[in-house]
Amino acid sequence: TQSGDCDGQLAGGQVSWHYFATLTPQGEVIPRHIDEMDWYVGSGRTVEILKSLTSRYETIKVLSAGVKAKIQLLAGRLALPDKTRELVDALDAGNYDRALQVLRFLQYSLSQDTLSDLDKTIGFSQLGEDLTTLGGLINQQRIEVTHLSPPLASLFFWTSPTLSMLEVLFWAAFGVITNLLVNSAEYLRKGDFQPCERWVAYTKLVYGPILAMVLVMALINGWFDVESYRLRVWTLPLLGFLFGYASRRTARQLDKLLERFMGKMEQGIAAGPEQARKRHQAIVKELQQAYKPATFTELKAQAKKLAKAHLENEVSGKGKGQ
Repeated sequence: TQSGDCDGQLAGGQVSWHYFATLTPQGEVIPRHIDEMDWYVGSGRTVEILKSLTSRYETIKVLSAGVKAKIQLLAGRLALPDKTRELVDALDAGNYDRALQVLRFLQYSLSQDTLSDLDKTIGFSQLGEDLTTLGGLINQQRIEVTHLSPPLASLFFWTSPTLSMLEVLFWAAFGVITNLLVNSAEYLRKGDFQPCERWVAYTKLVYGPILAMVLVMALINGWFDVESYRLRVWTLPLLGFLFGYASRRTARQLDKLLERFMGKMEQGIAAGPEQARKRHQAIVKELQQAYKPATFTELKAQAKKLAKAHLENEVSGKGKGQ
């Protein structure tokens, strides 16, 4: 699943795992769902990769600007507007192989004297080297953007966004079975195994995986946290196994979560819809204010403010069970 997601395309650009970032034809990285990168990739790994992508793009911009300047000078010296326009189009599209083909066509079409003059005035021969360098940099960007994915060393199983819940169910059931085998062996060793306990085992096999999935969903949605333990998408099989192995304790923890949730719900019902209505009105007001910004600077400031307010509202809503 990981390699399949990496091969996907979105808006004409290369796409990282789970569409965390897109790459424009010019090599610019555009992060998407950046708030989820820590869960799937890890913050340290994400920061390192994004810094590398951004630094390389700055090099691409400078080199590309120099190439465009040379092409403009070339257009002024040659009576081949179609070919020079094709060079610019290929450069804008990030198709450096095509740009090199057009450049080679010009080399074969022009006389040696003309080429020598172009080398002296605009550095025509260097133009081909620059295009080759740009192509290599773009390829590096395309490769590195796919590294915005869970580290391969951590993906022991088949973790993916679409199969994660199946993983939890499978490993929770595996944990329940392991717990039953351990307890059964212990009771048999002591000689006090009770055949009626089989029905307890059958019920555990049913409710254990279900409760494990519910608690994992609560963890993912931020309803509670396990402090000092680093939980990521690749830990879901481990979480499922642990919740399944300790299915009775899992049931007790779910009861505590339910009590907390029901208590907050009772407070919300007692307060009425006024608080929810005020929060909704505040969001609508922010949207209206951002609809017609006066300047581009104001647009950026309002966009950041709106995004921050919306994220805080989402986190607050998840934390309160709303």
